Amino acid sequence: MAVAFFRRDGRFRGRLRLESDRCGDLRVLQYAAHNDASARLVRARHVVWAKARNAMAVLADHQSNDSENPALPEAIAALKAMVAGIEAAPSLESLLGHEGTAARHYFGALATTFRGEIGFTARRQHPSPDPANALLSFGYVLLGNLLAGWLEARGLDPAIGFFHEVHPGRPSLALDLLEELRHPVVDRFVVRACNLRMLRAEHFEPDPDRPGGVRATRAGLKIVLAEWEKHLLKLLRDAEGGEKIAVRHLMDRQIERLVADLRGKAPYRPFLYGD
Repeated sequence: MAVAFFRRDGRFRGRLRLESDRCGDLRVLQYAAHNDASARLVRARHVVWAKARNAMAVLADHQSNDSENPALPEAIAALKAMVAGIEAAPSLESLLGHEGTAARHYFGALATTFRGEIGFTARRQHPSPDPANALLSFGYVLLGNLLAGWLEARGLDPAIGFFHEVHPGRPSLALDLLEELRHPVVDRFVVRACNLRMLRAEHFEPDPDRPGGVRATRAGLKIVLAEWEKHLLKLLRDAEGGEKIAVRHLMDRQIERLVADLRGKAPYRPFLYGD
């Protein structure tokens, strides 16, 4: 298992890992799948489809507790209408367009679910201008680094994905797997932490390294990390089998599904959150 190091603002610094294991054949299969344009597109469609589908499920959770909020059913309907276009997307570029549109619908509705001192209006980053965006970005970094470590431990190359392009320093495969987990894992954590006032405005400060951005204070970071570790032990509802599964076990399961897919044993099945 790898250990990742990052700054307080979430920027990746480095990773310690064991010597690479003897899974060269698995990486060869991974590289071949990446270089096969048609196979890569199929896997990329799964990434965006699962992200949109889980976005709907997360908003549906909020709707069950806020039935008078019109933004939630409107966004769910818009996302549902996009599914056919995602499944038939003819290229990676068109998938990027679908992903961007889905994100606008989703985050526009998610903004209405923040009830605490920390509010949220829109997804913005590089830098994150407010506490909610800083928490979302930091959560994605935390989960992405966990995935990258699990992938390396399993013998896969975190840098070679299917939806995300290869880019220096980018764990593209980890980001692919992150997409289906962003909303049910990170976003639910952030909304809960803010609405229960575990985190308040006083727990954030201007980021001296990113003008216009904010980051957690040392006291705030302690709260975030302590609550995050608890969150990873909580059970998520798995719509596929009707069971509940902890996030750490879920990551391992999804990576094993990817391995089985690359070895030709069974098509990859993304995690589907909800009932």
